[in-house]
Amino acid sequence: MLIDAVTDEVTTATLGLGEARAASRTASRGLIAAEEAYRVRREQRDLGRGTAVELVDSESDVLRARLELVHARVDARVARAHLDHAVGGKSGAR
Repeated sequence: MLIDAVTDEVTTATLGLGEARAASRTASRGLIAAEEAYRVRREQRDLGRGTAVELVDSESDVLRARLELVHARVDARVARAHLDHAVGGKSGAR
């Protein structure tokens, strides 16, 4: 019973870490896309083809993407701490 409980905890923590790392990669790609969209909007505005409102919306998207990346990285660290706890020690934070 105890072995099963520990095995379940380690398995859950390992899966959680994998999911958190995947979310971090996804958030990173989202930030890259938002920054590129902002660059394009800024160029359009500079050429007289875009509006200030569109540019501000794009800036908001960049900020939102940055916050999502921060949250994803925090979640990955928390998941790593759970795994460290489950295996009975610190196996090295990444």
